[in-house]
Amino acid sequence: MKSQRTPWERFEASAYLEPTDFVQCYLPLRGETYRRAVKFNPIDKYPEAIHFIGVGRGVDPGIFDAELDERTAKAQSDWWKPVIENEEDYDRLQLPDLREKLLPDLQRSHRTSLRHHSKKTLQRYGAWTVSILGPIDFASQLRGYDRLLADMYRCPGRVHRLFELITRANVEWTNLCCEILDRVRVVFLADHGLTFLSPRLVESFGLAYWCREFRAAPDETVRFYHNEGNVTHVLEAVHGMGAQVFHFGWVDAAEAKRRIGDRVCLCGNLNSTHLLRHGSLEEVTQACRNLIHLAAPGGGLILSSSGGMAPQTPVDNVDAIYKAAMKYGKYPF
Repeated sequence: MKSQRTPWERFEASAYLEPTDFVQCYLPLRGETYRRAVKFNPIDKYPEAIHFIGVGRGVDPGIFDAELDERTAKAQSDWWKPVIENEEDYDRLQLPDLREKLLPDLQRSHRTSLRHHSKKTLQRYGAWTVSILGPIDFASQLRGYDRLLADMYRCPGRVHRLFELITRANVEWTNLCCEILDRVRVVFLADHGLTFLSPRLVESFGLAYWCREFRAAPDETVRFYHNEGNVTHVLEAVHGMGAQVFHFGWVDAAEAKRRIGDRVCLCGNLNSTHLLRHGSLEEVTQACRNLIHLAAPGGGLILSSSGGMAPQTPVDNVDAIYKAAMKYGKYPF
């Protein structure tokens, strides 16, 4: 079918809760494993989906001299050796010169992306995207999630000091990207910590930092928050942090639409580990139709998986999401 808008225009309209030609979709494919991606170019196969084009590794625990654990290779994803073994270790962490540490990789990656993607492709998908890992997820790689959460009660001042360092690093990374790239269009913030915070802790250990990270981007940038955890108990915090798009999973879509759907675009929440990994083509298609019927009217829906897709997700099921968005998601309803 001939589309009326580019994927970026469709994504941007969705982020601002505006109806578009048809429901946009976002397909975060993992591939064969977390390390080995799919054997085709997703942009070529799914040209009408939104594809986020980013550059550089960004900020990771390496800025605090953390090292990858030997289990990383077997896990097929990064697994860092903790650098905070006791409460006193919090006080020893210092930020390096981030410009010196991060700028060379950013410049190299930018040049590589410009060679790899045509100017038309970059315009079509609204490059560029800046990705950051929020302070709770980031700190958990330095300390471990269980001990970090306990430390919020045992030594909150030290946890706040660490979160301040991480937030400053994320803000500096965003500033560097804005300096080097011609235009930053999306800030992609991943932090699953909201899942584990009580309403009382959200303000101090969550919103105080996420708001600053989102505010570091230019005003016209779309703020995209990723967390597939169950945040039903603090759902309104997604809007409170300044997110415009919420990539969600274990939250009832009807409740999310009712409580924040008039302020935040919902992106999700097709079950990644059961439906998309093991479901039939008919089951995936029907789930897409149900979600479109529930959350698309009035705008503010991007059809997607509940988090990144599991490795070895059948390509036919990914195809089904893509086709359902265009076939059943046409506006107006």
